[in-house]
Amino acid sequence: MHGKYQDSLNINTGKTASEMPFAIPADMLAPLFADAYRDVVQKLHTEYVFRGGRGSAKSSFIALAFIYLLVNNPDAHGLALRQVADTLRNSVFARLQWAINELGLSGKFKSTISPMEIEYLPTGQKIYFNGADDPGKIKSITPPFGYIKIVWFEEFDQFRGVNSVRMVEQSIRGGDDIYYFKSFNPPPTRSNFANKYCEIPKANQYQHFSNYLGIPEGYLKNEELRKVLPLETMMQTYANLAVPKQWLGNTWLEEAEHLRQINPTAYDHEYMGIPVNDGGMVFTNVVLRAIADDEIAQFDHVLRGLDWGYAINPASMGVMHFDATRRKLYIFAEGQHLKMSNERLFNAFVDEGLIPKIEYTEKKQKIVSYPDLIIADSAEPKSVGDWKSYGANIRGAEKGPESVRYSIKWLQGLTEIIIDPVRAPKHAQEFTDYEYERTKDGEIIDEYPDRENDTIDDTRYATNLIWRRRGE
Repeated sequence: MHGKYQDSLNINTGKTASEMPFAIPADMLAPLFADAYRDVVQKLHTEYVFRGGRGSAKSSFIALAFIYLLVNNPDAHGLALRQVADTLRNSVFARLQWAINELGLSGKFKSTISPMEIEYLPTGQKIYFNGADDPGKIKSITPPFGYIKIVWFEEFDQFRGVNSVRMVEQSIRGGDDIYYFKSFNPPPTRSNFANKYCEIPKANQYQHFSNYLGIPEGYLKNEELRKVLPLETMMQTYANLAVPKQWLGNTWLEEAEHLRQINPTAYDHEYMGIPVNDGGMVFTNVVLRAIADDEIAQFDHVLRGLDWGYAINPASMGVMHFDATRRKLYIFAEGQHLKMSNERLFNAFVDEGLIPKIEYTEKKQKIVSYPDLIIADSAEPKSVGDWKSYGANIRGAEKGPESVRYSIKWLQGLTEIIIDPVRAPKHAQEFTDYEYERTKDGEIIDEYPDRENDTIDDTRYATNLIWRRRGE
């Protein structure tokens, strides 16, 4: 027995199972990762690139392989990386803790948050965690013995281009036989540096593509073949290679199937792991058209979002309706103002009709109320408090790690974002102009610029309670 499970995967290591100090049990691996496991065990490559759609188990596999390599190499230490350090705890750190627990090794590892480290107690080996946004800390890592042998670039597409990754690799003081793992969900644009990185394979590189159905990348990219051989047929053909359904759960699978029915393009990107557009445009699902008064009169789920601003960036409010059944967002009113106090701004939006006002008399006293909920940027609690004192029904947006990225991906996954260019011209302009960041070398990276995005922010806040419910 190894860990919690019986190992039955036949791997040609030159050793019998009893001679191996530790192995990953076969029933912990999705079948489509069996060949990758064999390759890692035999050290046939130096770099392992895993890409694919949501729920494909690639991060889980790397976490298991990471612990496997650490335990079987007593002079080795590990390093797990994200572009931004603040995202480490809820991603690679949590995933490696999961792998340790699943392998039945919890009693042999110690985890700490400050500093963020995981130690293998029998030998004193360590797993370090760093963000590439502070390369100096990476260079200063000095293991108590041995060297850094296992390196994991999680969400590889979020790093700032090939040159940035190369600089990180050069700063790692390791030996000659380092394992580099790079994992990511392919960004929607084909010209993103991570997608292009995989187009030119190297001799020492192992590439692995996966999705929860186990369907080959070649089929998914061949539009003509997909017309002749429907995806439904391929789902039945490759069912035995898929990630076990119980690993994902019925709710997850129903959500995937729902998106496939209403927005096949978004499904291809999110779940199948296929880049779906050329160029750097973030929102390819925007539709600009007039939204008539009689259409607006039927909207029963109206949302209001507010992004605070003052001197350089305007305060921006958007009014919209979300059709949950069809997954369509309608943006039909907006307002923006510069250099206004909180009270003047509130009154301006009331006068413009963006904040509905109800007046009535009760016990000979005139009462004014503003019942419609407004969700604003929670980064300014004083402004939220001021508006409450003016009678506004307002709350700060619920945020969390990577909430910007998650909310934008949620917007990208909608069937349509319909914007009336006359009623909401600023929204129309920013949504259609918004592009992914580029490095100084012109490479497109999976990062969203924090400029010319005031209306995108007010839209994220307006829909905050919807996308937050779906988890991150």
